[in-house]
Amino acid sequence: MKKMLFGIAAAALVGATGLMAQEAAPAASEQKVLIPTIEFNADALIPSVNINLQYASAYMSDGKILNPESMLFGDLTLSWDVTANSGVYAGIWVANDWNDYNEECGVQYEPEEIDYYVGAWYTISDLGAIKSLTFDLSYTYWDMPKRTGWNYPGSTKMKLTLDISTGDLISDEKKEFKTGIKFNNDFENEEWQIVPYVKGGFEIIDKLSANTSLELFWENAKWYVGGSPNHTNHNAPDYDKNGLSTLVWSLDISYAITDNISFGPFGKLAWCLDHDYRETWKANGNPNMKSGCNTLWGVQLNIAF
Repeated sequence: MKKMLFGIAAAALVGATGLMAQEAAPAASEQKVLIPTIEFNADALIPSVNINLQYASAYMSDGKILNPESMLFGDLTLSWDVTANSGVYAGIWVANDWNDYNEECGVQYEPEEIDYYVGAWYTISDLGAIKSLTFDLSYTYWDMPKRTGWNYPGSTKMKLTLDISTGDLISDEKKEFKTGIKFNNDFENEEWQIVPYVKGGFEIIDKLSANTSLELFWENAKWYVGGSPNHTNHNAPDYDKNGLSTLVWSLDISYAITDNISFGPFGKLAWCLDHDYRETWKANGNPNMKSGCNTLWGVQLNIAF
């Protein structure tokens, strides 16, 4: 009798379980198909914009004075963060010879130089004492319209730059210190540079900060006189030497007018470290370009959003 009652109870339990399963299972036509979705961040297409406007007492490039008169400079950069540790950017930089120091080389008040550049960067984090390493590869095309009338190589230039820098080596929100090295290759004119550098910054008072850098140039420096009356071969460099050439120290002070706008003075000091290379700093008897130590000062406005 007990076995019969147990059998009836078991059958009832199995039947109830089957009935519940049938009720819980939806019809094939009612089953929903799950389609994976990909979240797209439309803000990733909106670039960060940086605009830098400068008035400078001269045009200095890598320590050399290319124009001893005051000039105006403008730089526009668009950048996009691809991931949290990588990004791309593009921009244009313009130097305007408003004093027409090089008037004989082209049309008045045209830009003396226009640089177009693109680049990409990638950061490797969690590297112990150096914090991180950032690899920044860029390509720059230089156009110098006022040199088109010269029988002079270099009216246009193309340069590749690899910049490798550490993260901030000081754990202080109000101070910053990093080091790095740049490799520049002007492959069109067969010129290259290796530039180790250090950079630092600190807050002076609220909204007022200072940034400084020190760069040491090792290069196969070339210089073309070109325009001198007794220079017969305009395509041959008057100076071509592989060695330690220049030390450049820069300092700028910036006051944050708003979260997006800053303004302040800046300056540079450049020392020529090679006697022969110092001679190439001369140009048409201009005393401002003969010294083994070149100086520059100016003011700049920076807008970022």
